[in-house]
Amino acid sequence: MSSKTPNVDLYKADKVADADQTFNIDTMLNENWDKVDAAIGEMRTEIGEIEPEIPDASTTQKGIVQLDDTTNSTSKRKAATADAVRRVKEITDTKIAVDRPANLLPNSTGAYGLAGWRKVGGERGWYASVDAGINPAFFQFTEPSGANWRMLESDQIPAIENMEYTVGVNFNGATESNQMFLEVVDQSGTPINNIYATGKGGYHRKTLTIKTPLGTSGLRIRLGVAPNVAASFKAFSLVTIHYGSSPHPWNDDVDARIVQASVTKVRALELGMDVAGEGPAFIDFHSGAQQTDYDARIIAHNGNGTTGKGNLTYYAEGGHYFDAPLYVQGTDLKKSVSDLKISVRDAITAKGGKVADADGDGVSTGAELVAGINSLLGKGSVLGSHNFVISPAPNLQAKNPVLYGAGSWSNESSMSNTKNSFVDRVKNRIVVFGYRGWAIMEYSTGKLLYTGDTGNATRYAFYDAQTGYVYYDPTGMNSSPNRLNISNGEVNVGWRPPTEINSIGALVPDKMGGCYVLTASSLYKVNSFGTVVSNYGKAGATGYYFNTAVTHMDIQGNIYLVSYGTSSSGGVANQHYLLKLSPSLSKVYETAILNSSQFYINGNGWICSDNFGNVYIGSYMNNSPIAIKLNSSGDVIQTINDIHDMQRDSVGNLYVIRYATIPGTSPAVITSKYEKWNPTFSLNIWSFSDPINTHHGKGLFIDSNEIVPGSPDLIYVSLSFFSCYYASYAQAFFVN
Repeated sequence: MSSKTPNVDLYKADKVADADQTFNIDTMLNENWDKVDAAIGEMRTEIGEIEPEIPDASTTQKGIVQLDDTTNSTSKRKAATADAVRRVKEITDTKIAVDRPANLLPNSTGAYGLAGWRKVGGERGWYASVDAGINPAFFQFTEPSGANWRMLESDQIPAIENMEYTVGVNFNGATESNQMFLEVVDQSGTPINNIYATGKGGYHRKTLTIKTPLGTSGLRIRLGVAPNVAASFKAFSLVTIHYGSSPHPWNDDVDARIVQASVTKVRALELGMDVAGEGPAFIDFHSGAQQTDYDARIIAHNGNGTTGKGNLTYYAEGGHYFDAPLYVQGTDLKKSVSDLKISVRDAITAKGGKVADADGDGVSTGAELVAGINSLLGKGSVLGSHNFVISPAPNLQAKNPVLYGAGSWSNESSMSNTKNSFVDRVKNRIVVFGYRGWAIMEYSTGKLLYTGDTGNATRYAFYDAQTGYVYYDPTGMNSSPNRLNISNGEVNVGWRPPTEINSIGALVPDKMGGCYVLTASSLYKVNSFGTVVSNYGKAGATGYYFNTAVTHMDIQGNIYLVSYGTSSSGGVANQHYLLKLSPSLSKVYETAILNSSQFYINGNGWICSDNFGNVYIGSYMNNSPIAIKLNSSGDVIQTINDIHDMQRDSVGNLYVIRYATIPGTSPAVITSKYEKWNPTFSLNIWSFSDPINTHHGKGLFIDSNEIVPGSPDLIYVSLSFFSCYYASYAQAFFVN
């Protein structure tokens, strides 16, 4: 019997009961299709009327997400397309290559000792040393390795899995293969790869590219020495690890970032603790818009092994300012200075002098005290003289030299080949260089403390008050520069005379324990260990040579040299040039000053600078003293006659020696005239002639009084008779 379906009411024939019935196309087929079609139509209508309630996706719920193809969106409701992800990866890879060429490894040379490294396999043998050569520092292993692998392992560096890194290291000291190695391990200490030094390869560099395994989150670098290696020098330097597969040059940019971040987390800093040898430690400050070596500097020097017994120097030409009382060992320094000024004032007035007090505070200024002293002494009064000719000298040991004649006084070695005497009242020292030796005396008593042999005529010597060293040529021009400590008379302690310089001229200290050394063809920069670190060459195909007797450093640390041409070497005959170099020996300017066969800068030439960047060059024209003034751009702006020497004092005033003819003398008698000028050389403050007409001023030394701030300066003038070549006398003039 037939039936109907429950949902759409379709006709269904029974295959047994209706077997004999005739098949009805309408009933059994077409009507059923019509019902199915009608039902589907109704379903479509109902489905179309349904409104979905699916929310937008967020970081806290599922939902509809819109794709975004940009690389700079900040939305948290959109999803990046695959192409946007690809472009971000390209940008990131490029930034990694540009911003971080090298180096991801902190303290990669040992410049900060063994900070950031630990010893593996034994506690002895590993050291960090400062390098005076081509590397800033290096790690070294010097003990026998014994039965263990001896390794120095770095702190962990964050790393990315499935990423390429390149490591590199300089090896030195491997006598056999497989003695020295660098190994890269992951965060758990599992080795990834390694490189070995070449046996008997000397100083050489090797690199290795690795790809971090999946799961890598950090890397460590191991520097190692194999077991059973005899004690010998083995060095690792300039260790690098950086992104990518191509080697990059070493740098220490990560050190600077780490040091900057670490300083805020500590309460104490140690400078120079793990550095071998003697030398100053310093901090440079930069505050100006223009890049310079430093705007202000603090230097620690002259340590003697006893805590707190070194010297500290503040180098800031602009001055030192304090907004509160300054105490020294519990004493209010301002009050102490005021009390001292009052005592000086009372002493002046007790002698009949007059001291002003313009502001009425009961304490005279330094300038007012100076005026009071001058009211007693008069300007340019001669305080005394001393003959420093030490020949014979019975209190000198036989092995020490006889000082045939003391050298002239000078702040600099730029004028005369006998200008080699210095005074330091703070250190209580007088230093005198003679024809074949030197002597150090107490300033306060004149007691002879130390002597030494220079082997031959010392042409050039230069004193650095910052460090207490004198730099000099020990055996004339064909020698390497030596360094003398005026405090204890030690020569070349912590200093290796640079033997590659064997024909030296004038010397200029760099105020950091090193110096600049001038030869006929080059100016060399020598560090505090005596190692040449750079040079500036002039001679050769250019046809010009440096005048080895003349050099000068201004208050900014710039170096001035004079070069001259010769036709035989391809230059312009008799052409003289002034060359200005920065402290790093890059050329600032080079300018022609004179072209004359009658102008010559020999051992009596000099250079002096003022506080405004102007430079004065002194020499002879037609056998008469002459000075040329150049501005900060190197342009000649003035010619001054009859000046034999010029020096600058602590506040910029300029002191000069002139040669003058005494009126009414026949034949003419030439004597010396001494003058003080303001810092711009536009106002002559005072002048007077030498009281002993037969003496001739040869050089000036400006001894700024650092003991009593604001008090007058002393100038020392070396005098000589024309008839006595070796005799040299020093007179002290009290000036303001």
